[in-house]
Amino acid sequence: MDAEDSPVRKLSPLIRFFLLLIFVLSFLQTSLFAQTRLLPDVGSTLVERFGRVPAPGVHPRVVMGPDELVRLRQVMQQTEVGKYTLGRVDHYVEVLHTGQPLGAEFDGLVKGDLNATTYVKDGFWQNKIVYVLSLECFEALLRQDQVRGQQAAAALATYASIPRNWAKIDPDVHLALAYDFDYVYMTDVQRRVVRQAISLSTVGKKVFGDGMPADWNTSNWMPGGMGLVLSALAIEGEQGYDAAIYPSCRQVMKNFLHYGITQAGGSIEEMHYFHYGMSVGALALVAFARHGDDLFIEPHYRALPNWLVAAMEPYGDAFSMHQDTPNDQGGVLTNYLILKWLWPKDPVVDMIWRNRVETDPMAGLGNYGDWLFVLLFPSDPVGWKPYSGPNPHTKWGLNEAAIPANYPDAVSGIEALNLPLTYWDPERGLQITRNKWGRDGMVLHLDMNTQANYAAAHAHSNSGEFTLSALGRKWAIDRGFHVAETKDSSCILIDGRGQGFFPIGGATVERREEPNLTVMAGDASEPYHWILRAQIRLNDPAISAFHWEPDTRADVVRRFDEYALVMNKAEPWHDRQATQYTFHAVYNPVEKAFRTAALRRNGSHDYALIVDDINKDGSSHQYDWLMQVADDLEVKSTNGNSMVLGSADAKDNRRLLVQMIGVSGGGSWVFEKYEVKRTPESGDTASFGMGNRLRYSVRGVEPGFKVLLYPYREGEALPEVSANGLLELRWANQKDDYVLTMLPTGRTEVRMR
Repeated sequence: MDAEDSPVRKLSPLIRFFLLLIFVLSFLQTSLFAQTRLLPDVGSTLVERFGRVPAPGVHPRVVMGPDELVRLRQVMQQTEVGKYTLGRVDHYVEVLHTGQPLGAEFDGLVKGDLNATTYVKDGFWQNKIVYVLSLECFEALLRQDQVRGQQAAAALATYASIPRNWAKIDPDVHLALAYDFDYVYMTDVQRRVVRQAISLSTVGKKVFGDGMPADWNTSNWMPGGMGLVLSALAIEGEQGYDAAIYPSCRQVMKNFLHYGITQAGGSIEEMHYFHYGMSVGALALVAFARHGDDLFIEPHYRALPNWLVAAMEPYGDAFSMHQDTPNDQGGVLTNYLILKWLWPKDPVVDMIWRNRVETDPMAGLGNYGDWLFVLLFPSDPVGWKPYSGPNPHTKWGLNEAAIPANYPDAVSGIEALNLPLTYWDPERGLQITRNKWGRDGMVLHLDMNTQANYAAAHAHSNSGEFTLSALGRKWAIDRGFHVAETKDSSCILIDGRGQGFFPIGGATVERREEPNLTVMAGDASEPYHWILRAQIRLNDPAISAFHWEPDTRADVVRRFDEYALVMNKAEPWHDRQATQYTFHAVYNPVEKAFRTAALRRNGSHDYALIVDDINKDGSSHQYDWLMQVADDLEVKSTNGNSMVLGSADAKDNRRLLVQMIGVSGGGSWVFEKYEVKRTPESGDTASFGMGNRLRYSVRGVEPGFKVLLYPYREGEALPEVSANGLLELRWANQKDDYVLTMLPTGRTEVRMR
């Protein structure tokens, strides 16, 4: 068809204009919420970034080669990160000097004393000699210091000569790297002794995940086990090298990148354990690349920045804490290093790297366990300079009153990246949505934990949990590492009982994007109904009262049938390989447990709504609506069904209005400090100290909780709220109306008029 004959061209100019406008608006909305961005295929630059493995017998070889040394020395001095970390390492390895904590051990090892490892008096420094030696060997190589290299060689040889059952010991990747770095300074005898120790600890072994179904390769144990291949590659082509290790590890790692990371770039095991495993796994990716195997091409890996940047706290230098994540620093550094090294000019990767390094390198680069790998791949965020002044960051966000005039904004320029306001991961049932990007932005997380299905891993019993940050700080929080029970989450208890642990996954039932509103709804009825355990754990007395049965869901049966030694498609839990087979028991059955979370944006006043439709069995029960709150918060005022929270610091004018705008039955807010302690049913009774939470208790058949979360500055007007059929929120300069419709499923649909 000729362009002049196009039907569009035959329309009037006004109609064509409106069609174009609709297209542009549609495109803009799509770009606001699209999450499919992949880092580009690195192609030929892979060799440029990591080099090629040299011929057998040439060292170093595992993650760098002799050809990379000149370039690395230059980069080390050209980057602030490199110079800073090298300075820290220079000071750190002084621990080997006489009179220092490892001085007697190091001196003894250099002299050939097989009892030298017993000379360490400080418990902190016990078992750290191999890591410190790997740093010492790297520095000797970097600086071409023959004296230091020869001393380290003698120490390594003695350490490898100490009688122990090397075949029963997990490979020590730092011993292998120390051998690799120090090879040129070692005698043939020293090489043979250390090489034999490495060989004995690797030969004939299989990486965790080898032989399992491919889609079982989701745990941090898979990338964390790559110390096996890294250790083996240190003696590649030499006596004692097991060539079968490389292909099996490559396949497990390839499986992990596909199944341990979702299509949206999210990790199945969340921030801490993903990066903990990748502290070794990312180095293995480098080693594979040096052998010509490009595993970085996996689309799920190249989608990682979508999740990482969405998980950043709005105020920067921090990442979200969900599941078993102990702090908000973003986890071990190695994988971030490799992303930045491989995609140095990508602006999103650069922003993530800036916030992982942090404004204050004493914090972001403070973990000594990261330093060796930082020295191998030193990169600066664009324009980054180390900051050494007062750090206004607290555990709960920025202390605005303490921000120095020269303090760099960690997220400066993030608005210009045009990042999506909403991150959505259907495999995780995780939504992270914002009102805007920037330090004062608000972010709401809703996590349905849909991946929690196999009586293991690090998911918590908190399907439907929300977290909220706004105005440069945290308000509703996840308590993180091993605080796994519903009572310690922002969820609902029924007669004091929550969801089963280990948990089964929830489900997403709606997700809707509008220019001014993001809505997500989930169903947590299954997590309340079931408690899961692996078959091997069923003898725990704390759970003996439950009636345990094999979990016969088709996917569970399929997985274990694929792994079984004896073909038993009907009942694979009888197989001797099936000690980890998932068993379940009825825990806390409910008729329904829907949660809907909505975030309002683009208004003069932005806020979040949490709507719960929960009913246990049609009879009266006590329901406790819980919100875990940052431990520096206190109650500033109460008024009927509303409570205002703020920091105890009188200079802090940030506030959060928490208002129960709809509930069936009388109740009131309680702000309580309580002990965060595990119950025996969860597996132990560990205490995590005291924490703050909000609780709203009501007795009835179906409470119908509807909660408004409104962050604001003290002195700003609060909304007038009416919830008689139509939900109305009124400010002088903003009027929002919502239609709340009870659907046939028993869930309240939330729509803005």
